[in-house]
Amino acid sequence: MNENFEHILADINYQTCKTSYAKYEVIIRDAFSNYITYLPEIGGSNESLYEFSFRDGCLGGQCEKATQAIIDGLTGGGGLLGCKLLEKTFAGNPGKADGYYKGYRDDMINKNSYLYSLATLGTVVQSAYLTLKTGNVDAYDLVNRKWEKNLKDIYDNIERDDKRTQTEWLSLAKVNEERITEYQSGKSASNTTMANALVDELTLVNPYRLWMAASYDKIGGDTKHAVRCFDCWSHFNAHEKYNIVVYGYPPNNLGDYGIVSDHYIENATFIADLLGGAKVMNDMIWDDTCVHGMHTIENKVGKSHPNLGINLG
Repeated sequence: MNENFEHILADINYQTCKTSYAKYEVIIRDAFSNYITYLPEIGGSNESLYEFSFRDGCLGGQCEKATQAIIDGLTGGGGLLGCKLLEKTFAGNPGKADGYYKGYRDDMINKNSYLYSLATLGTVVQSAYLTLKTGNVDAYDLVNRKWEKNLKDIYDNIERDDKRTQTEWLSLAKVNEERITEYQSGKSASNTTMANALVDELTLVNPYRLWMAASYDKIGGDTKHAVRCFDCWSHFNAHEKYNIVVYGYPPNNLGDYGIVSDHYIENATFIADLLGGAKVMNDMIWDDTCVHGMHTIENKVGKSHPNLGINLG
């Protein structure tokens, strides 16, 4: 991926958030580990030693502060340095080639589930610490009441973002297409590689749709290539080299093979040549036949085009 200013800033922000919360993750995980180690020692000769080790990790309100910091970052109400963790997991990191997808459901759910479990562990260790410190057996209820609503809000936010991956699929796919295209163009990808990468990676991010992508070299003139369809978009002259067309059909969509016959194409081609080329043909087929998508390219090298990449998914 090209290192432009926007991506550098995004990566700095992402890494800053990661560093800011890492210390609180360590506090909670270490405290929970010490607590689990302590439990089997209750009633044994080394009980006091293991209890001290656990309590020492939470002294000075460390476990409470760590849990509160993680919860604040997950509820959307603030967070360290303005870092809202669920927003980060949804947005991805455009500064990195291995994590630049936005709204990547599987990856997002995995990360959010871990963050939610971390907040839950924080409530466990804090309630255990207060119980041992004060001798109050109701400490768990006190801690639970303090963060119960926060934990529910976090769960609701995670569920909301999960739904967004489908309700906002088109806008997310356009963002991811641009990121994929930019990354592949930085490697001087061929049209075939570009089309394959678009289908493979968009399928990875959203496997609930049928993807098709076409990539071909820059062709001058608005009448020489045209697209009209449902659930698709075009990205002409991307990075001064590629023309990109992407379709995202619902999985139960029937293909349009056979609807447009060779005879129809021959007649349409004759008329299109007279009236204005690819754009005219594109409009004729779209208006006169029952198809879901129409993409027409004027051939610039005779009967075949060596610089065309297409992947039907």
